[in-house]
Amino acid sequence: MAIILGKLDRNVIPRWRDFASTVQLGELNEPTIQRTVNQLDLSLDTLERDWQTNRSLSFAADLISAAYLHGATEIVREAALFVLELQDIKQQEHPLTRLARGILSNSKNLRHEAREVEIHSPEQMRTLISTHRRTLSSEPRDAILWVDLSLLHAMVGQSEKARRAMVVAVSLAPENRFVLRSAARLFIHLDEPDRAHRILKNSKSIRRDPWIISAEIATASAAKRAPFAIDQAIRTLAGSTFAPRETTELSAAVATLELRDGNARKAKKHIRNGLISPNENSLAQAKWISKELNDFLPEKSVSEFRVERSFEALAWEAFVKKDWTAAAANSLCWLKDQPFSAWPARVACQITSAILENFHAAENIAKFGLVANPNEHMLHIGLAYIYSCTERTDLASTELDQIHGSMDTNVEVALIANHGLIKFRQGDEAAGRALYLAAVEKARGFSDESLEAAALTYWAREEVRAKSAIASEVLGHAAEAVKKVDETVMHAAFILERVEREFQEMRKQTK
Repeated sequence: MAIILGKLDRNVIPRWRDFASTVQLGELNEPTIQRTVNQLDLSLDTLERDWQTNRSLSFAADLISAAYLHGATEIVREAALFVLELQDIKQQEHPLTRLARGILSNSKNLRHEAREVEIHSPEQMRTLISTHRRTLSSEPRDAILWVDLSLLHAMVGQSEKARRAMVVAVSLAPENRFVLRSAARLFIHLDEPDRAHRILKNSKSIRRDPWIISAEIATASAAKRAPFAIDQAIRTLAGSTFAPRETTELSAAVATLELRDGNARKAKKHIRNGLISPNENSLAQAKWISKELNDFLPEKSVSEFRVERSFEALAWEAFVKKDWTAAAANSLCWLKDQPFSAWPARVACQITSAILENFHAAENIAKFGLVANPNEHMLHIGLAYIYSCTERTDLASTELDQIHGSMDTNVEVALIANHGLIKFRQGDEAAGRALYLAAVEKARGFSDESLEAAALTYWAREEVRAKSAIASEVLGHAAEAVKKVDETVMHAAFILERVEREFQEMRKQTK
């Protein structure tokens, strides 16, 4: 039994990328809409004065970031040269390097050229971490570098080091939007939603910054708490202070709350407002809410919004349409964009293994996901399934032994079913049959029709493969179970169709 995705309960948790990419995607712009030229000049003047007074990497970063909005002056170019002339930065790619080079080359489209995330080898990751640490030795109070170091540690599964680096960043810049949103995402990743929520709730920025307000609402939902800033959110959305781009995640967060409170009309209103100028996170949330409300949005594809890095939304759109090649490709891009996150790894592995049956690629995806998430049960399930399907049952058993402690219902059922799969592949059909039956009964005990349908479908596949006398009976039970579930959750129907074709071929051969 392959990875079971289950029903997605999505929140608008902030994305976490390196500083350079975050700036280029426009998520660190000053959150105001109505400004005069003099106000803009004054803001840039202040940053220029701060840079000339302090001449450190963090002040250079603030000035260069602002220049993407207001244009590069000679002083900005001087700060860019300072960034590029740092010895460590010249030797290795630093988060500010691309920004500084863009300033010096007078690029006008840098916000639309966010660099593509690369999948690095363990050796390359160690080199990147060492480079950041060397830079921090000369700039120990640069909160941005601490956040990017935390991200690198999270990507290689070094949770404690990621936590310590982020704690330093928050202590250095407790009101910085990039730091606060990154910290919230890290602590969600570390399964500490209460801490993520507390950091945002206690910030002064929650009184004025829609990006922080939206993050607080999302993390409150993850922590199963009442959002602190909901009244401020409603006032912000009702006013005209902010541009639609700056409130898109806030609209999506409020829409999600309305959906959970059963107010579909308000949810639709807020999600439509959020789509006036969406980013990829709010677009993915809109697609999810639309599905929950019977696809209320107009027929408009994700690509028509022309939103950068909308890999998650594209993956789900393709998944629903059963365009498996596109679903696999976009889920893999989603994983590259958020390489520390377990969810895109689960989606990419499920599609690639269970549906496309590209076991070599799926194995690489599962192993990559486990680097950052060594205790992710479903990725161990996925890898065990891949090993069983490629006749490496000893490795499959070893992989299942990695699963222990508390687990959710999906894992409990999948664990039993995969032990059944191993027995079938080892030729012990009776033992395999008993384990699959136990998995089905466990799913029924949880009153989970999707899990029951999945267990029956994969059980039927093994009975057909073994050419057993009860293959037709189990296949019939699977077909009845699949009719009762939402196929977009796991597409058991697609797997079942393939099993039915194999069954018909088996019957032809035995006649």
